[in-house]
Order: sequence, then C-alpha cells, then structure tokens
Amino acid sequence: MRFARFDLGNLDAERGYRVLFAYIQSKRANPYFATELQRRADTAGLPQRSMAVAPGLTRTNVLTGGANSTRGRTHAALMHLLLRTAFRPTPEGAKTSLYAATVPDLPGGSYVVPDGPLQLRGEPVVRSREHALQDTTTAHLLWTLSERLTGVHHSIPARTPPRS
Repeated sequence: MRFARFDLGNLDAERGYRVLFAYIQSKRANPYFATELQRRADTAGLPQRSMAVAPGLTRTNVLTGGANSTRGRTHAALMHLLLRTAFRPTPEGAKTSLYAATVPDLPGGSYVVPDGPLQLRGEPVVRSREHALQDTTTAHLLWTLSERLTGVHHSIPARTPPRS
C-alpha cells in the first residue's frame, strides 16, 4: 500500500478494473480519510480523534471469500497454504486496531501499523512519516471527490489545505 500509485482520476476503477489495484488503492485511501477527518475535527474544535490502522498480513477471507470462493480447488488449496504460512492469526492482526482504540493519549491523525519489515507483521507502532499522512492536498481532494461521487456530505467544515 505504501508504494502504490494512488489514482484520483480512476477511484471507481471505471478505466481498467484490477482486483489487487482496487484493493490496494482502498487501503491507501484509509490514511487520507483518517487524517482529513482529523484536520476537519481540529478546525471545528471538536474533541474527536480519528486514527488510521493497518493490520499487516492477517488471516481473513479477503483471498478466499466472495468472488475468490468460486475459483476452484487449486486456488483454495494455494490460498490456504499461503494464509497458514505467511499470514498471522486474526487475533494478532487485531492488535493494531485494539491499540489505536485503547491507548488514551494517542493523538488524532495517528497511523498505527505493525513494526516489522514492510509493516506486514509485528507489534503495533505509530508511524508519522508516511506520505499519505503529510499529503493534505490529496486527502482534501479525495474527501471532496468522495462526497461528490457518493452524495454524502459531512457537516464538519474543511479548511483549504496547504500545498504539500
């Protein structure tokens, strides 16, 4: 997710849907949304905290459920092996979310990820140098575009972001 291209001009994947790209782009949007929500709350003087969380490689049904459930026995066997060997059990993956939800002094706009290589596994840690956390222009544009595309408007006022 950290190295993926983020395409604001193709959020709905209308031009060339690729499952993995769409998934990664949705994960990349999370820190943009969380930090933009925090900036808006801060601007409005609201005492809320918005966090972004990445669980790392965690055993879920993302690779085996939904459309993937009809890919056949070979796919199911390979995914089962991959999940058992490379991915962590779900309770381990939940640690980052639980950390973000329960640490009392965690500042709003924090990004909690596993501390291991490529943020794929490990104990929860707060990262602050991620590009998506600093890129206020893209965060603002994504928020505004999402409101337009969904027709859902949040009542927290925006401030014009500085150029990043």
